[in-house]
Amino acid sequence: MPTEFFDMPITTNQIKSVLDFLHDGLEERMEKRPGNAARAARDRISIARSNVRVQNGLSRSRDRQRFESAAG
Repeated sequence: MPTEFFDMPITTNQIKSVLDFLHDGLEERMEKRPGNAARAARDRISIARSNVRVQNGLSRSRDRQRFESAAG
C-alpha cells in the first residue's frame, strides 16, 4: 500500500460514517441477542456520534466566521 494513503487526513464525515456503521451493526446484534455489553457499546457509540456532530458543527461555524470576517 502506498505511504501517501496514510498521510491523508481523516475527515469528520468519515469518522461519522464509521460510527454510524458500528451503531447500526450493534442495533442488529441487539435484536438477535440482547445484552448489556452490546447496549453499553451502542450507548458509547451514540455519544461519540453526537460529539462528532457537535465538533463538525463547531468547525463549520468557525469557517463561516472566518469567511464573513475576511469578506467584511
